[in-house]
Amino acid sequence: LLAEAETLLAMERFAASATAIESGSYITTDVGADAPSLLMDGAEVAAVPSEVGGRDVVVTILMPYDEYGNLARAREYYDALHSFSESEKARKFNELPDDVRLPLAERLRAIMNNQRATDTDRKFLYDQIGFARLTERNSLAIIR
Repeated sequence: LLAEAETLLAMERFAASATAIESGSYITTDVGADAPSLLMDGAEVAAVPSEVGGRDVVVTILMPYDEYGNLARAREYYDALHSFSESEKARKFNELPDDVRLPLAERLRAIMNNQRATDTDRKFLYDQIGFARLTERNSLAIIR
């Protein structure tokens, strides 16, 4: 279900982006220029590389949820499923017997502390615990 929710969100973002561009709800900045800080509550913000008049630019598209209801609902649906998925990872990890969980926790902690961890290690870490936090008691806690 999470993959389907992600696809739905991507489709709604695409549709909202097209409408936002059509209505002029975007800004352009030169590539490499300081982009505006646009972390907005209540909106999706998309930055898309493009070309205008022969120069490379970044088009930043603003999509407020109150104007794009389908996008807002798709985001809520995705966030809810993602949160559930993360909680399930933590629950399953925490229910492992100590003889399995403790060595696994040591491996995960070693990956987290290794600045040169490989992509394979980082994928293993994400697959095991997602965005949860490994506690001192070798259990997982969900960060909200």
